[in-house]
Amino acid sequence: MKLVDINQKSFTKEQTTSHISYYYPGANLKISESKKDNNEV
Repeated sequence: MKLVDINQKSFTKEQTTSHISYYYPGANLKISESKKDNNEV
């Protein structure tokens, strides 16, 4: 698994979800909420 700097923000939402969930189990719930917000923007 390639480590990515979260502050870089140049990777896909799918990669972000996997990355966050890997380090912070359960954070995918927050990511899901963020996805809904991003889809409406």
